[in-house]
Amino acid sequence: MEAIQYRGEILSLLKSFTDEDFMKAHEDADGNLFTIHQYVNDFIWHDQHHIGQMKNFISN
Repeated sequence: MEAIQYRGEILSLLKSFTDEDFMKAHEDADGNLFTIHQYVNDFIWHDQHHIGQMKNFISN
């Protein structure tokens, strides 16, 4: 499944970052600051949200 493959690739990349890289502020296209740490937390929440939707769909 592609989603699992891509998450594995993301994990491999994240493991290559130093703690400093992980917490360094970056600027998005709109000029807002974010850290990789914040981005990953949002990404996990977003994945869990969709997993919940799929489980709900399957159970109905």
